[in-house]
Amino acid sequence: MLLRLKIFGAPITDMQLWVRQLLCDTSLMFLSIYVERYTRAFILRMIEGYLLTDHSSSFVSLTYLSLLEDFDACGHMSWGSCGLENMYRELCVCTNYDHKEIGGSAILVQLWAWYRLPVPAPSHPPLATFHVPLGARWNNALHKPREERKDKIVKYRKYFDRLKREDFVWKPYLELLPTLPPYCFEDSQIWRSTVPLINFHIVEYHYADRVMRQFGMVQHIPAPPIIRRNCMIFH
Repeated sequence: MLLRLKIFGAPITDMQLWVRQLLCDTSLMFLSIYVERYTRAFILRMIEGYLLTDHSSSFVSLTYLSLLEDFDACGHMSWGSCGLENMYRELCVCTNYDHKEIGGSAILVQLWAWYRLPVPAPSHPPLATFHVPLGARWNNALHKPREERKDKIVKYRKYFDRLKREDFVWKPYLELLPTLPPYCFEDSQIWRSTVPLINFHIVEYHYADRVMRQFGMVQHIPAPPIIRRNCMIFH
């Protein structure tokens, strides 16, 4: 509902400068073969620049290039679960002492927090735009003047220190559901699935059974987590 990425489907370096230069040259766009090449370059940049970002800043992993050979097959892959897996992994490793920044789809974390924790959200509310994913409704707020970084850190730390149970919005989308386009509900029957999220050699589990209240259900004691070494069976 936030980013409109497909979640049900097949599981999922080089310098990024060449991608940027290629996208700026449209002199050969009248040939279909070049249109396909430009499209692959653009998708690759979107994958590494927004969905599955890392800490290299100027590099693009060619791991995903082979998946773009067939556009139809690529469109049926589970890019949503791949992005979620990457974000889970980055949230884990960003606490390491040698990590100064976080990778992954940071915008997904922001949007998730803004709907559930009103204080960290921008002071400008999202647009009341129907028939677009929820994330697109914050475009206006994202272009407003921002606070100084130091001031934000102090304010957020105080807020989280004083956070109470009733301050968290468990079901923020109830009133917004009727305004969403049908494609936002694709494969909704698997939203609560406890399954492995696969991104080549990286596997993280989706423990939906630990946050059942956000689905409007009673939270019971969940099953023990899967031991990391057991995840290797999915490769």
